[in-house]
Amino acid sequence: MSSMSSPIRWQKFREDHWRRPDVAVIRAEDAEPWKYIIPGHWPVLCVELVSPPSPSVEQLLEKCKLYHQQGVAYCWVIEPESRMAWTFHRSAQPVQVTESGSLDADSANVSINLTDLWRGLKNKRSNRNE
Repeated sequence: MSSMSSPIRWQKFREDHWRRPDVAVIRAEDAEPWKYIIPGHWPVLCVELVSPPSPSVEQLLEKCKLYHQQGVAYCWVIEPESRMAWTFHRSAQPVQVTESGSLDADSANVSINLTDLWRGLKNKRSNRNE
């Protein structure tokens, strides 16, 4: 996985419709900021986080369909408060992942154990209160 030095650019789906994921994973060869918005250079994984006043899980899964239409292979929707998550491959239906399961994006070689994610979020929140 490669990181970009520039902020992620908005994705244009129609003349009047722009979308940007909370997190995007791109291929190293697409790391130049100008390539990010060129058709054929879409992220391989988009991650959406449910947090107020964010849309509902259902709305974010619908948003994932827009990413899939543009060539994004995987989308994850994560709801930290309820410790729920969904993985959504463009050729399948969304699948809810158990609290102790893992999210995988095989073609992007990206995986995250949800137990580690929830523990990390808890530790982050605990540090805020100190």
